[in-house]
Amino acid sequence: MAANLLKTGTVFHKASPLEVSAYVRSHIGNHTLDILSPTARATLRHKNLGAVALSEITYGGRALVKSSGLDHCYHLQVVVEGACTVNYPDEEIRLLPGWATLINPGKSVDLRYSSDCQKMILKLPNTVLNACCREQFGHVPPAGVEFRNTGFPLDRDSAFFRLLEMLYLEADQQDRPNRLAAAQMERLLATKLLDLFPSNAGEGRRGADDEDFLDRVDRYIDANIRREICAGELAALFNMSLRTLYDRFHRLLGMAPGAYVKHRRYEGVRRQMLESSAGLRNVTEAALEFGFSHLGRFAAEYRGLFGELPSETLARRRRRSAAPGRFNTPPC
Repeated sequence: MAANLLKTGTVFHKASPLEVSAYVRSHIGNHTLDILSPTARATLRHKNLGAVALSEITYGGRALVKSSGLDHCYHLQVVVEGACTVNYPDEEIRLLPGWATLINPGKSVDLRYSSDCQKMILKLPNTVLNACCREQFGHVPPAGVEFRNTGFPLDRDSAFFRLLEMLYLEADQQDRPNRLAAAQMERLLATKLLDLFPSNAGEGRRGADDEDFLDRVDRYIDANIRREICAGELAALFNMSLRTLYDRFHRLLGMAPGAYVKHRRYEGVRRQMLESSAGLRNVTEAALEFGFSHLGRFAAEYRGLFGELPSETLARRRRRSAAPGRFNTPPC
């Protein structure tokens, strides 16, 4: 993952970690710092893009950061180099390069930095995330949106990976960022967080009718998965207007009907390529079988969804099939 994106945002370079810690307490989040390497020299870069605070930090030695709770903001922590262990009161998460976790407001957490750990930290106000949650799900949970304590590999969604880079580059190149562009980017960030990181945002809103609706949608798509299905076709199937269909999809799934159909078709292709009994000879055959005729676009969109090219998926299945008797445990 790219490092040192905030070239114009250097606040400290190889400075005392205690100086850096004092600045972090004022601008990023309240905490205490224990430096476990006496010769450590810290570097911090920091800039704002609209309501989002963007930072790059390394303490230059092993460090323990203790936070008693980050008021009114979500903190996305991304490890670029080294390792960081995130300790919640009842759970521990170890982040390696390319992994991220999302820390909820008000949650106590301990962060253990390796000596070579470098991180990107994005601070997003809960007001921005709540607005996106209300737009996407039609409500905000009474106690606020709470994300699950878990790690997320950024290569699972290359579009999100590029979005983070774009946020940093936009903040870095603009002395006075365009306010409209910044507002759109912060909302896009909030929308992607709600989409990718497990949370309570969509809980408690689905009734029996909603579950029946989604079940019928899935069965219809699966029965016609090898061809395109337009929103008008689904609206006619459920005897509802296009606007009602779009509203229901956004409320229940957070996406438009066409996007959901496409996602499910891609999942179908992926299942076929991973099944040794499918007998697929190459990616072209798999794509055409599911009605994807533009192979370049198919490969790009597939990689955006699953973090790997379809050829890599097929090669992985072939390697697994060529090694009978071996257990193949997916990575945790």
